[in-house]
Amino acid sequence: MKSVLMIFGVLFIFAGLGAFMNGLEDFRGKDFTEPHSVTTGVSGDSTTIALANELLDDSTTYITVTSDNASDFPIPYTYVEETRQLTITGLHESDSRALTVVYLVPRLDAFTDFIAQFTPALLILTGLGLMGGSVYLVFAQRSDD
Repeated sequence: MKSVLMIFGVLFIFAGLGAFMNGLEDFRGKDFTEPHSVTTGVSGDSTTIALANELLDDSTTYITVTSDNASDFPIPYTYVEETRQLTITGLHESDSRALTVVYLVPRLDAFTDFIAQFTPALLILTGLGLMGGSVYLVFAQRSDD
């Protein structure tokens, strides 16, 4: 009976892992907002801007771009780590707009961030180990009877 309860407990922990991952992302970085005024040319639907700060994990996943132009559907396309250049596509041609770029900047030092990145893997491996051990105990107890 203890093994069954342990399995349900681990499954309950796995169910909350998504919320834990979101909290971990907030722990690793903090939001930074930058306004940019840009104009696209006649045949241009993209622009490149320079970000003021370094981007968390150098990934466009952590970037949100909004425009005050209703014809725009801005998408963060590429990011160049060395120059902090962000290319944004999905902009209406021959138009001016104010873009608001919100992105995560690193909050932790390199070592602490490294440890924080592997915390979910540690939790998953621990949970799988507990489940495997519980299943083993269930079958070990049945063979003893």
